[in-house]
Amino acid sequence: MVDKFTERLLLPPPTVRAVDFSKQIRLMEEATRVVVEMVRMLRKEDLRQIKDFNEQLQAMEAQADRLMMELHRELFSGSYEILEIIALKDLYEQLEKVIDRCGEVGHVIAHIALKTL
Repeated sequence: MVDKFTERLLLPPPTVRAVDFSKQIRLMEEATRVVVEMVRMLRKEDLRQIKDFNEQLQAMEAQADRLMMELHRELFSGSYEILEIIALKDLYEQLEKVIDRCGEVGHVIAHIALKTL
């Protein structure tokens, strides 16, 4: 998913590439870090920590959803050309999918932890 984002970022006009994606990227980085920690905790069979991390991931997913709504409002404000809207909407959705996938992985890890304990 991250590779797709990078490939698609290079396609649109320079005005789209100049957009600041740092909020989404920070969220994505944090979500992937939490998933890595969850895998480590799975090896240690630390169910409490896994549960806490899973809750963090769910909160990040909710934050990403709120951010998407904010970005959609901005996109449809009238300050973007139609091509920019299409390209940015696609890029924003790609980044949100990464965070959603991390949440899904968190659920799977939590279920594995519950079954093994």
